[in-house]
Amino acid sequence: MIFVYLVLNFLDMKYLYIFGFLFTYVICTAQDVELLDKEWFLNEMVINGESYLRTQNVDGSAFFYEEEVYTSHPMCQGGFGATTTYYGNDVFEIFEGIILVDFGCNPDAMAFMGKHHSFYGIDDVPPYNNPFDYIIEPNGNDQMLTVTNVNGDQAIYGTQPILTVEGLIKVLLLSFQILPKMNYC
Repeated sequence: MIFVYLVLNFLDMKYLYIFGFLFTYVICTAQDVELLDKEWFLNEMVINGESYLRTQNVDGSAFFYEEEVYTSHPMCQGGFGATTTYYGNDVFEIFEGIILVDFGCNPDAMAFMGKHHSFYGIDDVPPYNNPFDYIIEPNGNDQMLTVTNVNGDQAIYGTQPILTVEGLIKVLLLSFQILPKMNYC
């Protein structure tokens, strides 16, 4: 009777350990939900200690999903896509990247896009600049995402786009309605 009791207790503990291991594994491999399924607008890159700021003439953004990451540079109609594997809740690696580029953009925008690609190492042969760690911080009503590659370089994103002069003019023009002049005499 004691033998049956010990075997049942051992099996219960074994399943408890297995369940605990699986639960810990799932928790440790889950990424931050704030990262996924939103557009992150590239505000600044720091590469080899030199800062590259986004301006009205250059732009960029990133989209992180469960299994992929994409960058976009609308001024160049280009970007890249890569498969992604997340480790823990703040580390990821990219694999199998492909660059899509339209060379019809201005030289400043092309250089900025090239820096963005070089940050991820997507313009090199694998293993790219893996691994990448990231942190998401509140920034007023905005959020700030800082991604750091294996070389210590950083790409800093925000959830709010930078409003360009052209964008501001469009907003102002859409906000005002010009009515025809009426003569009341």
